[in-house]
Amino acid sequence: MLELGNQDILNSFWGKTFAPKLSEKDGKQYYSRRAVEHTSIDLNGRDGALKIDLSRPFNRPEWRGHFDVVTNSGTSEHVEPHEAQFTCFQNVHEVTKNSGLMIHIVPGVQELRGSGYWKYHCNNYYSTEFFRMLCRSNDYRLLEQKVMDELLCVCLLKLSDRPFMDDRRKFLSHVAREHGGAVYKGINDGQFNLGQRLAFNFLGVAHAVRTNLKNRFSRLSWRSRSE
Repeated sequence: MLELGNQDILNSFWGKTFAPKLSEKDGKQYYSRRAVEHTSIDLNGRDGALKIDLSRPFNRPEWRGHFDVVTNSGTSEHVEPHEAQFTCFQNVHEVTKNSGLMIHIVPGVQELRGSGYWKYHCNNYYSTEFFRMLCRSNDYRLLEQKVMDELLCVCLLKLSDRPFMDDRRKFLSHVAREHGGAVYKGINDGQFNLGQRLAFNFLGVAHAVRTNLKNRFSRLSWRSRSE
C-alpha cells in the first residue's frame, strides 16, 4: 500500500476519542506490524517516509499500477499551487493497480460552508460531486462515501487501466478553492502552528472506513471471479 503523508496516530483529537485505541505512533508502524507492505511519502521525510513532492509527477516507472491500496488521509488538500491538485490525483491514479482501492479522507466543502469545519486548515476542499466526476472520468466505482467526524470519507475502486483524465480545467473546477489556509511542507510539519502545535491524524477514521469496507470488497472480488 501507499500512504500519502507520514501519518501520526492520535487516539483522540479535539476532545474526540477514536476506536479502537491504537498503540502505534504512526501509520508505518501500524501497517508494518500487520504484515502490510507499506510505503509512505511526505516532503518532510519523517518516520520512514520517502521525501517526494506530490505536486510533481512521481517519475517512478516501477510504481505504475503497483499498489493495491492508496490512502490519502488529510494530505492532498495541502498540495499547492492549486493547479498541482491535478498532478496529485493523477499520481494516485497511475500508481494504483487495476482493481485497487483509493481511500480519501479529506475536508469537504459542504462541511466548511455549512458549519465552518476545517476553516483555515487548507486552501483546497472537496465535494461529493468532485468524486463522482473522478469516477465518470477515470472508470472508478464509488464503493463507499460518508461523512465521519466532519470529514468526507470516500473509497474508490479502479476498474481499468484507462489513462487519467486529460481535462485539467474540468478537474480543477471541481476542487473548491478558499484562501487563508495553512500551507506547509509535510503533513506533520513541526513548524505548522495555529495557536498550538497541531499534528493532524485521520488514521482512526480511516481504520473504521476500511473495516466497514472489508466484507463488501471481499464479496465484490468473489463475484468478479465468478463472472
